[in-house]
Amino acid sequence: MEEQKKILIVDDEPEFVTALRTTLEAENFEVSSAGDRAEAERAVRQHEPDALILGTIMPRGNQPRSPPWSLLPGSVEYSAASAPKVTTSS
Repeated sequence: MEEQKKILIVDDEPEFVTALRTTLEAENFEVSSAGDRAEAERAVRQHEPDALILGTIMPRGNQPRSPPWSLLPGSVEYSAASAPKVTTSS
C-alpha cells in the first residue's frame, strides 16, 4: 500500500482549514494544520509534510519569516512565478 502524502495547511481561518482538510482527506492525504507562524514551524519539524498550503493574508507580523519548508532537510525554494498551479474540477 502506498504511503499517504502529508500536507500542512497554514491559515488563521478555521472555516477554510476545515473545508480544505475535508477535501484533502477525502482524496487520501494526511492533513495537519497550523494557525500561525510558531505553530507552522513546529508542525513542519514534527510532521515533515510533503507539501504546504500557506494562507496569503495573516495578521501583521504573523507570516513565516522564512518559508516553513526551508526548515526541512533537502528543501528547495521556489519563487511564486515557478510555483505549480493547483486546480480542481467540479
